[in-house]
Amino acid sequence: MAFSGPLWQLREWLGLENLCIMMIQRPDFVSEMIAFWTQFASTVLDRFLPHFCPDRVMIQEDMAYKQACLENRQPVFLLIVSGH
Repeated sequence: MAFSGPLWQLREWLGLENLCIMMIQRPDFVSEMIAFWTQFASTVLDRFLPHFCPDRVMIQEDMAYKQACLENRQPVFLLIVSGH
């Protein structure tokens, strides 16, 4: 079983450039989207896991781009933690 992590999903919704801009200009909205995605994924798992025991669960996250980090780790970490 695999599903997108919060930053992967936000990048899918917004695109990389818009996500980077929103992390600076609208961190409150980015936090709200992270909280939504976290709650959505949790709800899906709550409904799914009583009926099936997966061999593994993979949360896909996108932190690298070519030869460097895709995002600055400290602000990203704070946004993800605020979503939980």
